[in-house]
Amino acid sequence: MPAPPLPPDEERRLQALRTLNLLDTAPEERFDRVTRLAADLFGVPVAMVGLVDARREWFKSRVGGLGPELPRALSLSAHAIVDDAGMVVEDALADERFAAHPLVTGEPGIRFYAAAPLAAPDGSKVGTLCLIDRAPRRFDARQRALLRDLAAIVAREFAADELQGALARERESAAGLRALIDQLPEGVLVLDENAVVLSANRAAGALFGAEPDALGGRGVESLAADADSVRLAGQAEDAVVTRQLSGRRVDGSIFSLDLTARAVVLDGRRRYAAIVRDAAAPPEHALGPRAASERRHKTFTLASHELRTPLASIIGFTELLLKREFDAPTARELVEIVHAQAATLTTVLNQIFDLARIEAGGRRALHIAPESVNAVLLQAMGSIEALGQNARVVLAVDPGLPPVAADAHRLAMAFSNVLSNSLRYSDEGSPVTVRAWSEAAPAPGAVLVRVSDQGTGMSQEERERLFESFYRGAGARGTVGTGLGMAIFKEIIDLHEAGVEVASSPGKGTSVTVRLPIAGEVTDA
Repeated sequence: MPAPPLPPDEERRLQALRTLNLLDTAPEERFDRVTRLAADLFGVPVAMVGLVDARREWFKSRVGGLGPELPRALSLSAHAIVDDAGMVVEDALADERFAAHPLVTGEPGIRFYAAAPLAAPDGSKVGTLCLIDRAPRRFDARQRALLRDLAAIVAREFAADELQGALARERESAAGLRALIDQLPEGVLVLDENAVVLSANRAAGALFGAEPDALGGRGVESLAADADSVRLAGQAEDAVVTRQLSGRRVDGSIFSLDLTARAVVLDGRRRYAAIVRDAAAPPEHALGPRAASERRHKTFTLASHELRTPLASIIGFTELLLKREFDAPTARELVEIVHAQAATLTTVLNQIFDLARIEAGGRRALHIAPESVNAVLLQAMGSIEALGQNARVVLAVDPGLPPVAADAHRLAMAFSNVLSNSLRYSDEGSPVTVRAWSEAAPAPGAVLVRVSDQGTGMSQEERERLFESFYRGAGARGTVGTGLGMAIFKEIIDLHEAGVEVASSPGKGTSVTVRLPIAGEVTDA
């Protein structure tokens, strides 16, 4: 009796089977219905849905027949899954492959066996819908086609499970994104084409003196003392409207309001995204009110553009999945697109919120203390460990360096962003060097840290734009970043009252040197 052959995609097949989460689960009517129908249609005593894992065939549904599972070495389904057309044995005693099989020569005395493979959503054959009889029988082309049709019903249940799981994960992701938006210090309103509030975050609710949900359904003009001052109709797509006007809280009180709004088209429908804030609030660190507002507006403009593409993809593809029925491979491909776009959206939002928190908190939000440069750099390297490129980083820290005045967490984040940039813009085999030393005697007032790579380098124009939000240089290796890492780096370095110099030229790599004040040279503000 020959051993069952291994499918060429065995590892992928086993992973697909595990992903289904069906092994060793309770019987389900949706599968039992198919096996009952199969036994009745073909007039056989045994019909089963069997799943073949690495060591056994386990039966999810059974009419008549065998026990709950079989060793894979005795499984006829293990033979059937290697052929897309399935397998039919009309008389096992006359088939040299199975004439000596224990299940043929002994109990239950199998003589007839027919199976159609069951495909997981990725196309892997994870099991069969099989028929068994104790007497030989003929099985014509029409019957084989009918058995394949019944197997397709089972496979559709597999696909439905995966799709429902994916949609549930996307709903959880959407809830997570909403929770992240609620942490944004600025008020955020999403408006429909008639400028009616669809959603608001907690900061917007606090600004207008109401729970966020209570703002839903209100026209945005009801939140302004002069309705004409806030009309958005006719605003061109991608155009940004910036206004300072008199806002009206829910209790009727009037206050000075900054509003920045942009029209976007999502799934064919116009929407408005608006940031609102109290214009009388204290200015951001080291910036006049007008400069702070202009900077915020510019970042918002760029952020809305960056978020629109993945958000539109998520809405479009999930709407397709909800409204149309796709075959399993196509449905899986659409879900994978949605997942990738959601991951992109989450990454961009996380970095936007990092930047927003850093800008909003200013230096007063930092926890400045004497910190070891070596410890900060090791923490930065730990945060990029997931990139799998730490072996490329060469750390050279002079002994006996004085502690620097720093917020260790924020400073490690800044250096992590520089390291990620150097790794992304240099060849996989090339080193990235991090050197730290103290300023020359007789009166060292700073510790210098230089991150150097042998990557693509930058032109003068690219150097000038390096710290712009959402700017991405050409020549990145692998996944393109969000374009926020170096903007966050510069913001953190500025808050530490540190200096930064960038030296780079095309094809000759880049070095970023940071001059950090030693502890005692700068006081916490």
